[in-house]
Amino acid sequence: MRIRIILFAVIGVIFLAEGGLSTVGVISDIIGILIGAILGLIGSVMTSFEQREAGLYYRANIWIGSLVTALFIGRFGYRFYTMFEDGPNMQNMNFASSGSSWTSGLILIMFAYYIVFYFLLLRHRGHAVAQVIK
Repeated sequence: MRIRIILFAVIGVIFLAEGGLSTVGVISDIIGILIGAILGLIGSVMTSFEQREAGLYYRANIWIGSLVTALFIGRFGYRFYTMFEDGPNMQNMNFASSGSSWTSGLILIMFAYYIVFYFLLLRHRGHAVAQVIK
């Protein structure tokens, strides 16, 4: 999970940089990160944990994870649609933003969600291991 956190953080920083420094872009990035972090916190609270013989297992809330993933996939689906509609005369070659300053914020929801969610899962696992050792 640590590798996932690092991977999502690196890709998220790339999308953050691609969002540009316009006022609307920075605001959308901040809002996207905040929404993703809040959803990650809620998702970690709604996650159920089970102690089995082989170790500690978790079952994430299917609705929150599905919503975040659907936002991400829907955004890329829309981007592919606009790319095919524009054809070879595309004015904006930036895949992430598609001309909208709000796009990177929408995509950053997913990255912030998974970073916070996995971090809190690792933290919970650490607490559970400490309790087992006592």
